[in-house]
Amino acid sequence: MGTTDTSDAGVARWCPTGRRLHLIDADNLAGSGYPTIAEVREVHDAYRTAVVAGPLDHTIIACSHMTGVSVGLEWPGAQLLWRSGPDGADLALLEAVGRIGDVSRRFAGVVLGSGDGIFAPLIRSIRRAGTPATVAWGRGAISRELQLAASQTLQIFSPTAAPAPCSRPRRQSTRVRHAQPAMA
Repeated sequence: MGTTDTSDAGVARWCPTGRRLHLIDADNLAGSGYPTIAEVREVHDAYRTAVVAGPLDHTIIACSHMTGVSVGLEWPGAQLLWRSGPDGADLALLEAVGRIGDVSRRFAGVVLGSGDGIFAPLIRSIRRAGTPATVAWGRGAISRELQLAASQTLQIFSPTAAPAPCSRPRRQSTRVRHAQPAMA
């Protein structure tokens, strides 16, 4: 197994070559606070097609407690977190990264599956440490601040793809998001 040894400000770095950390907000990628099992499956398939995960990659996926079972069944092998409330999945992912410690020393790259601007400071920090950070966004929009912080952005769905049919009405978010569509 290859390793990467470099130096960031005199600190040794070790990680298996190419190993990436995937941080995924399932609800955000689906564009719904309560995605159906079909929507979760569609998100997983689209993400897996757009972002090819390596055998040593580590995936952490977060969602609301209402979709935890669906996400867990559709995303086997991933570390599953769930939390309720405003920004619940976002905060769960940020806390998980805090528990990992120095992401840039343990991973050769980071892929964030979300368009939420709450992650912009994290992505900027990872990039300042010399680690590439890709933002993969799904339905809806990507925050301008997050877009500018990322090394690369990619939309996992075709812009013309219709969402999977929903068997129950979607809950309307009361949260105000300051986001813009990705630049062409």
